[in-house]
Amino acid sequence: MKWGRLRLPLVVTAAVVAHLPALGNGYTWLDHGDIEGGAALVPLSRFTSLFAHPYARTGFYRPVTALTLSLDAAWSGAPFGYHLTNLILHALAAALVLLLAEALGLDPLAATGAALLFAVHTATSVVANQLTYRGEALLMISLCLVLLGQTRGRAWLVGVGLLLGCFSKETTFVLGPLLMGGLWHRYRPTRTVLAVAAATLLLAGAARQWVAPPWRLHFEPLAANAWVGTRLAAVGHELSWLAWPWRGVLCDAVPVSGMLSWPAAVGGVAIAVGLWLAYRVRPFGLLALLAATPTLNLLPLPRMASPHYLYVPLAFLGMGLAAWAMKARWRRVAFAALLTSLAVSSVLDSLRYRDDHALFTREVAEGPQCREAHLYTGDWLRSQGSLEGAAQAYTVASTRREGFISYSDVGAALTNLGVVRVAQDRAADAVVPLSAALQLPADPLANRQRAYNLAAVLLQLGNFSKAELLLRPEAERSDPLPESLKVLAHAVGAQGREAEARELMRRSLLSEKAAADPP
Repeated sequence: MKWGRLRLPLVVTAAVVAHLPALGNGYTWLDHGDIEGGAALVPLSRFTSLFAHPYARTGFYRPVTALTLSLDAAWSGAPFGYHLTNLILHALAAALVLLLAEALGLDPLAATGAALLFAVHTATSVVANQLTYRGEALLMISLCLVLLGQTRGRAWLVGVGLLLGCFSKETTFVLGPLLMGGLWHRYRPTRTVLAVAAATLLLAGAARQWVAPPWRLHFEPLAANAWVGTRLAAVGHELSWLAWPWRGVLCDAVPVSGMLSWPAAVGGVAIAVGLWLAYRVRPFGLLALLAATPTLNLLPLPRMASPHYLYVPLAFLGMGLAAWAMKARWRRVAFAALLTSLAVSSVLDSLRYRDDHALFTREVAEGPQCREAHLYTGDWLRSQGSLEGAAQAYTVASTRREGFISYSDVGAALTNLGVVRVAQDRAADAVVPLSAALQLPADPLANRQRAYNLAAVLLQLGNFSKAELLLRPEAERSDPLPESLKVLAHAVGAQGREAEARELMRRSLLSEKAAADPP
């Protein structure tokens, strides 16, 4: 009885302690735009608007994820509060993994081992430490609720889990039905469960279709051989995070590979092993294989490879591994040693998230193919006053590397490069990157801001007519950007139209006042 009472606190404590240094970290990576820039936040008085808008000016629809971030902004507003919530959500996910493992038939010791592996594994570090990846923890929580509801015949639990997941991360639309199907033979859902699941998915799907814009992401154009081979290589890349989590590199660069290449062969072996486990270690192997579906990149995603794709499958792999390990003493000893080393690795990995420089040092050392790492390193260098170093980093981040597929916000890299050149009193050198950024697809607000950046440089260079042409659409809006109207006013005034310039400046001041005193 004592052991039974201690298992849940043990798992929760392990999940928190393994990532405890996160509480002292600041904002890194995607946090800058989503949290510091406020893209994912709204005042709580307007929280319902989160359900009527895409997530953080993207094509995603994640109102619950944005709501949790907005709650943190309301009660804390400091990095500590956000990080505390991330740790709580990860610990809750680990606790539900324990309950699910028991519901799927593992004995108490094996279930505890599985939950502990999930709690402390270094592959979970990015979710526990990177604030804007908390949607992955919400996804895991929701899937556990769905499967617990299925095993217990609780339709309401299935509905709550699917609703929470679909409003937290789009992957639920795929993984929810897949994982329920993976348990079909052991835990056949009742008609009520199926009806509730279908109704919830239709409701959430309709909400996403109504609110979110069309999917903006697209596949990298590749020949058929390379298309398949590169996806196999991406699976092999994911395997490296799972098999050797201590290396702690976040670089998402995947080599463009043919089907007969070595990287593709590694991915093919990983899939073959997954299929074998799906057959031999049921239901855990099958659930892990189904949960790993996103690693195949069958739908266009921002990053072809990332450790956060392993967060969900890791839970089911842990169940299978723990079930095997508890059958012999030497296996239990080895499993305990593995847990200890992973916990230490996660503690050390959490320290990397204190700032972008610490987080991406290893990725920058990997080479120019890790473009996103160079982008955020450039931001850090600029904050330290190293403008030329920042410019070099932005150049790398905006340049595609032949032979690799890797993500980078090229528009941000080009824009920041232009801003740095202006700060270096090299306005003429800013025109090319800022013009290139303006040609890239972006959300409407980003396009308006890019037009302002380029127009400000053109104004500085004396090209008043082109600056006016760029910002004339802003003057026709009912909600113009005040800074754009100011630049437009100067451009118009420089061309001798003083009365029009004064009117634009007056509107700029009114827009500033409206922004400072929202209704």
